[in-house]
Amino acid sequence: MRIRSKQRELRSKPALSPAQKASSFGVLSALALALSWAESFLAPLLNLPMGVKPGLSNIAVMIASATLGLPAGLAVAAAKAMFAGVTRGLTAMLLSAAGGLFSALLVGFLLRCGKRASRFPISETGIGMLGGVTHNLCQLGVAALLTRTAGIYWMAPLLIVSGLLCGAVTGTLVKLLRKKVLDGFRAP
Repeated sequence: MRIRSKQRELRSKPALSPAQKASSFGVLSALALALSWAESFLAPLLNLPMGVKPGLSNIAVMIASATLGLPAGLAVAAAKAMFAGVTRGLTAMLLSAAGGLFSALLVGFLLRCGKRASRFPISETGIGMLGGVTHNLCQLGVAALLTRTAGIYWMAPLLIVSGLLCGAVTGTLVKLLRKKVLDGFRAP
């Protein structure tokens, strides 16, 4: 019952104009780049293990997918990967692209399924967790290809746990921020 009233509420609000969509995309892309840059300093401060980052920049990707659609989420993830390439090199770009694009695809798919179902099958927190694990495992696969060794898979348990934990934080923040961000995009 509560979910149907939320769906009616979302349908009753006017859609974003093309200009609002373009500016929203720009803001979310800039947010993803700023958070990606900040994460590179945050991980050592939190004393996180090698290869583990909080994934805060994925908030922008999830919000873009949820508010503007999957193509926008993929474009924000691609912009984030290009930024990683410019600031940290080709390897960082490949890792960021693999993790970001595949997790954005999963997030977009899950959000789309949730919109079509009468009951949302999984919360934003759950989507964030699945996206975090997908992101980490895709990056691990690319790292194995780049290093030409399967020995790197010993990191999988750590990356799965960190993907679940960081994804839960990311998904919860998206859940708290999504409506406010969308309302802000609609403001005159």
